[in-house]
Amino acid sequence: MQERRVELESEAKAEAQQRTRDRVRRPIVATLAAMACVAAWFAPLPRAGSARVQAPPAAYTFASGRLALNLAARRVDAFIAKHGRVPANLLDANVGDPGMVLKPTGNNGYVLQLQVGVTILSYDTDLAPAIHAEDLSTILRTTSR
Repeated sequence: MQERRVELESEAKAEAQQRTRDRVRRPIVATLAAMACVAAWFAPLPRAGSARVQAPPAAYTFASGRLALNLAARRVDAFIAKHGRVPANLLDANVGDPGMVLKPTGNNGYVLQLQVGVTILSYDTDLAPAIHAEDLSTILRTTSR
């Protein structure tokens, strides 16, 4: 009986200590949570211009320009195959890139030009053998301004 009483007293002491710890911890945790909410509420929102956006590398912009020229050339070629003539402008061939220029060169030939930075990329259909060889590097010509 004595052992049971000692055991019950020790359990009661442990429960009392746990309640005391809980009474101290709960307000501290609630205060920290409230402070985090207040800090999140008043923290400045990131603005569109505040983040530094890095420009893509030059190789990426040149590759994008070459791809845009190649896709535009395929659309112009499709227009020529359908209508038998070079389109008057790029919008007729469903090319909406405002920086791209189409220059007819003769019998269904044309030159597409796109300015990328200070460099002008050109696609010239007079270099037709390269099209059949699937070697686009000889079709696209880069000239500096």
